[in-house]
Amino acid sequence: MEKITVKVKLTEEDYRNWHLSRVFSLRFRIINVFIILIMAGTLAAALFTGRGFWSFLKSFLPVIIFYGVYLILMPLLVYYNVKKIFESDKLIQEEQTFEFDEGGFTIYASYGNSWIAWDKIFRAAANKKYVSFFTSRVKAFLLPRKYFTSEEQAKAVINLMKEKIEKKKLKISI
Repeated sequence: MEKITVKVKLTEEDYRNWHLSRVFSLRFRIINVFIILIMAGTLAAALFTGRGFWSFLKSFLPVIIFYGVYLILMPLLVYYNVKKIFESDKLIQEEQTFEFDEGGFTIYASYGNSWIAWDKIFRAAANKKYVSFFTSRVKAFLLPRKYFTSEEQAKAVINLMKEKIEKKKLKISI
């Protein structure tokens, strides 16, 4: 197999958007729908039992306020925290070259090189914007798909991921 080489120079925008996409994942949206359904069910029960809308609002107002503040503050906190992390981490701001082959991938950078075998991947994901490889719950290598030289190159890496990484560790949503 021919090696696949991808050069990446992450921008703050790449890093921020990737984190936001992880925070507002399908799991997050399902939880929000569940919370809204509980509130709607409680409102329906209040109306059905004759307590009325104001009774519902009086009991649920703290929950509604907390939930609204949460929905507004969550993206802001992620935005500012990611900005601080990106600005403080000079290593992720440097250009990195990823070289993929049958055994794993090598990351070449000015600060050193690392080789990671496919079986050492904790989790991997690919979607229409990013390919990411987690070596732990909190450490990931991020490849925005815009850095691939072609869509065929991106598909080749994704196919390699499908072939070499256990299915339970892989999330492909393209």
